[in-house]
Amino acid sequence: QAGGPSLEGRGSGKARCGGTAGAILTCPLEVVKTRLQSSQLALRPLCLSEIQLPGMSVRLMNPTPPAPGVLKTILEKEGMRSLFRGLGPNLVGVAPSRAIYFAAYSGVKERLNTVLVPESKKVHMLSAACAGITSATLTNPIWLVKTRMQLEARVKGELGSNALQCAVHVYRTGGLLGFYRGITASYAGVSETIIHFVIYEALKQHLRNGHHSLSTPFTCCCLQNMCLMHCISTW
Repeated sequence: QAGGPSLEGRGSGKARCGGTAGAILTCPLEVVKTRLQSSQLALRPLCLSEIQLPGMSVRLMNPTPPAPGVLKTILEKEGMRSLFRGLGPNLVGVAPSRAIYFAAYSGVKERLNTVLVPESKKVHMLSAACAGITSATLTNPIWLVKTRMQLEARVKGELGSNALQCAVHVYRTGGLLGFYRGITASYAGVSETIIHFVIYEALKQHLRNGHHSLSTPFTCCCLQNMCLMHCISTW
């Protein structure tokens, strides 16, 4: 509609709301996932009794505990509140992250449409890559603080450090560059953004062509692929 908000603008607002709700509901799963991915947990040698063999001593090691085991340990030793560690930075970062995604994507796509074939797959992929890199660069300090808070184990009833205290500690120990540890992994995750926006553009074009029903096989296939790629790229 002329004069009205663009589809990217409306999508940005919905993404912020949906991202905020999703961050709250999935925070416990995020904490468990972060603990499982931590080298402190995954690479920690949990040794059982030794087996004596001629000329050598062999130690048996327990595998990394499964997700239900980590969840049970957190509840027993740290309490329910620990399942929501890092929720503050997550809520602070999710809205700007989604807004930056769509703003950068819309701006870059508008410029690329003037130099490349308009609304081509190449335009969508390059725009999505720029959007992902821009968002990751600007919001990485928030996600680093969130991850540090989620990895902080504490005894039940003990107060852990808040986001500000964690950020000050990162700055004192690593300076400004300390906030960008792991940024290369975030750049590698831009592939998720590219897949999302290519499917998003295909779905948007399909709806603009007059196929407004969300129950068509094409639309369902796009949504299923988007969900599948999101799971693969983030977990």
